[in-house]
Amino acid sequence: MKPFLLIVFALITGISLPQEGVSFFAFQDVRLSTVGDNDHHYEPFTLDLYVGAKLQLKQDRYGYGYLQPSFEYADLKSPYKRYAVNLGYCFNSLLIDHLEASLSAGYGKIIVKSASSKSYGFDATLSYKLNAKLKLSSCAQFVDRTDLAWQWKEADTLKFSWFAGIEIKLK
Repeated sequence: MKPFLLIVFALITGISLPQEGVSFFAFQDVRLSTVGDNDHHYEPFTLDLYVGAKLQLKQDRYGYGYLQPSFEYADLKSPYKRYAVNLGYCFNSLLIDHLEASLSAGYGKIIVKSASSKSYGFDATLSYKLNAKLKLSSCAQFVDRTDLAWQWKEADTLKFSWFAGIEIKLK
């Protein structure tokens, strides 16, 4: 219940801040969707969906800050869920038209096998604006997979994922 409350709090806080726009994104892990994971015996087309909202703050000279509540679900042997809230900055006044680069950092909670652990994460996203409402995006994500420490006794818990998907602007 606490992760749900964290997301609700982030949405309420974000909605109450002055905003330039609100968008939603949906990304799929590229490796799991194309080649799978031979080390852990996951076939291609394994679902690892990363969804969220980007609550855009005031536009300035180079871009805008944003608040990003998100949820990730991976259809693994023990389903993986991560609720998170990131703060970031999007550079949307770059040298190349229609190209945006975003960096964010955040805090979240991972739930696996009915147990939870705290984690932090970082995202770097590159987006291409197809039109005023739709973007194609690629997201590099680093997450401290604290669940791996207690579940499998792994020492190296900082993991990389590469996602691709779309972002739709609503406001």
